[in-house]
Amino acid sequence: MRPGRDGGGRQRRTGAVSGEMHTSETPRLYARDPLLHHLVPRLTGLAYAERARVPWEHAKDLPVVLLTGRHGMGRTAVLEALERHYAGRLPLARVDTAASGLVVELLEELVRSLAPGLSRRFPLLLPGLVAVFGGYHDGRDERGRATARIARLLIACRLESGTEAAVGQAWDTRVRARLAGADTGGRDGGAGQGPGGPDVSGTGAVGPDGGGRGFGGPGPGPEHGGGPGQGTGPERGGGPGQGWGPGQGGGFGVGGLGQGGGPGVGGLGQGGGPGPERRAVVRAVLTEYFERYTRGRTAAPLRQWYQDRYAETPASAPGDGPGGPSSSGGSGGSGGLEGLVRLTDWFHRGGDYRHAAEQTLVHAFLEDVAAARTKWQRLNRDPRPLALLDNTHSPAGARLVDLVLEYRARPGLTRHDPLVVVATRLGDAPPEAAEAVHRELPDLVTSTGWRRTGHAPFAGLVVVPLTPLSRADILLMLDAASAPLHPYLASALHTLTGGHPLASRVLCDAVLAHAAVSRERPGSPPLSPRRLLDLTTEDGHPVSRAILERLLPSPHQRARLVPLSLARDSTAAQALAAHLRLEGPEQLPANAAADYLEAEHWQRDTPQDRPLAADPLLHTLLVHEARRTSQGADSRRGWQEIHGFLRRHHTTRGEDSEADALRHTLAAGDARTVVAALSEEFQSEQDRQSALRWLTCLKYAATAPPPPAADWADERAAMAAGAHDDRYRDIDEIDRCINRLLHGLWYLSDAAAEPEADLCADIGAELAFLSLRHRTWRAVLGQAARTWPAAARDKRPLPLPEL
Repeated sequence: MRPGRDGGGRQRRTGAVSGEMHTSETPRLYARDPLLHHLVPRLTGLAYAERARVPWEHAKDLPVVLLTGRHGMGRTAVLEALERHYAGRLPLARVDTAASGLVVELLEELVRSLAPGLSRRFPLLLPGLVAVFGGYHDGRDERGRATARIARLLIACRLESGTEAAVGQAWDTRVRARLAGADTGGRDGGAGQGPGGPDVSGTGAVGPDGGGRGFGGPGPGPEHGGGPGQGTGPERGGGPGQGWGPGQGGGFGVGGLGQGGGPGVGGLGQGGGPGPERRAVVRAVLTEYFERYTRGRTAAPLRQWYQDRYAETPASAPGDGPGGPSSSGGSGGSGGLEGLVRLTDWFHRGGDYRHAAEQTLVHAFLEDVAAARTKWQRLNRDPRPLALLDNTHSPAGARLVDLVLEYRARPGLTRHDPLVVVATRLGDAPPEAAEAVHRELPDLVTSTGWRRTGHAPFAGLVVVPLTPLSRADILLMLDAASAPLHPYLASALHTLTGGHPLASRVLCDAVLAHAAVSRERPGSPPLSPRRLLDLTTEDGHPVSRAILERLLPSPHQRARLVPLSLARDSTAAQALAAHLRLEGPEQLPANAAADYLEAEHWQRDTPQDRPLAADPLLHTLLVHEARRTSQGADSRRGWQEIHGFLRRHHTTRGEDSEADALRHTLAAGDARTVVAALSEEFQSEQDRQSALRWLTCLKYAATAPPPPAADWADERAAMAAGAHDDRYRDIDEIDRCINRLLHGLWYLSDAAAEPEADLCADIGAELAFLSLRHRTWRAVLGQAARTWPAAARDKRPLPLPEL
């Protein structure tokens, strides 16, 4: 199976699983049981993998659970597993917040998913969303998307049946008809109950001279702003239709009121300004909604809820505001709609106004969820609804979580909403979440230990960082191999990946596929741990490329980082970028690559004296890709050419960069030059401080990445064991000892290399030999001879002796 979107160490189950929630093909999620089997069941009241109720940890006030981690740590995989196990068993919504740019779009998705499982279908929120979406009228595409959203909401809440296209078309037709009636009533004095005609607005309001108010304000008389250019036809100043009007010929509707429209009712074209236009459309949309989908007695409290929050409406005409003649009109009365109209105005203004409107809508959403829970459901402790919010580091997702936290933190809150929210965030918790409670996965088995303290919004947040997999998890993932595996393979894979779930999953799948092929070839040796990154995925792609594509989504920045990962620090990376003629809009491509890594939450900052990619796994994969994609010795981007350039770069930077120059020399495969330099310093330096410098230079040079296999035969282990000493008869015993020591350390620095006991012991023996050959370094080298073998065996950093 190919891995999920962000890893999670998943594997298909092979055994039977109880209950209908699982099948034999259900992916298994490793090292996440405290979340799946303990925390979420205690919040929802329903067991994860069986049909059983679970006592609630929190009776009323609920925290928002935030799962954090880098790319590939399994955030999305956890939500997928929760959705898979709880779908159909409780009201559930799963939303990728990064796919939407606005909070209202996220609310639409939440309503559509939760509405079928709730007893009430968002009567408070729905008119707010309909008003906001109805306010989009500037262009055909924008209006079409808004109409589709309204249609989906009506269908999800079972207010309409049929296809989205049919419901949307019917809705659009009815709104157009209302706008046409409003315009006709405004122009001819017949939109109300006066002599001009029937009351299509539902307001029953009568304007001066018997004319109806319609949706755009007073009638068309001169005293109310009427005049030339108010109508829709060419003879009245009308022009081509732009919005809700039918066709292109300036018929009825807001957008079709002509380019020459004045400020009166009919003049909602370019001259009327976007405010009156939008208000006219929103009134028509809301009137259609309230008349068709609500009853008079139930509609009044809904309109009043918004009216209480937006009581003052400066743009209201006489008689339109609270207490005016139309305030007590029918369900579509203008006075009753002013709160919703102003909500829409604020939303479409943007900025702080939009944030305030979004806050109102989120409050309406949570109050609807709370009201949908009947007294019987509360007494029976029915499972709570569950909202799974992915990628809430996105602007809309972060805003939604903030608004939920703000709502729940309000002082004096008497009715708590029952919505269980599990969100994910790339990287760490928000920096401003100082009051949040942080818990490790093992802490969640018995209790979160959370209790709200104070009224800070982030006090309602429980942050759970997703941790790497253990070596035991890797063993379980490899347990399905159909052929014997190398006994050190699991340890090598864990050391290579650091337990990163996505990388571990991709590599384990590749290992299992390789084992299946090996089973058909009797006598073939098990896969060597050092060949892990040479494997391919099921579709034939190199595993290193497949993992990097998931960890670094931008192809452009990934292509930059591959060669630049070979540089020692930012200065060297900038020089290499200039040498390779890396192009881009940025002045400094290396800095742009570092900024990208920070934006993708791989690191908070990039120290100038460290490689661009600070994460060990990411750095290893990038270097391997640079080796795999090397274009040959004659290419500017070839392995030899790049390391030759970097060696020359560090040589010009003075003695402080000597170790870097030697490291790049070794990476190019020139071990003789490195041995000669180390030998010269060994025999010329005398003070004990120089011994530490020599050991530092030795162990750092030995971390050089090996050259591509096409250009170089890997004989490091054999060289360290002395198998090729006969090739070095022209040098003395000290040089041969340094050569063996260097190759041994070089081999063991490979993350996937097995730390063989004999090889580690030889490291100590070579250092002990050298300690006896130097007049003043004996104590320092002797201490390294005692401590380095154990560190190499345990894959720990080699410690420097203390003076």
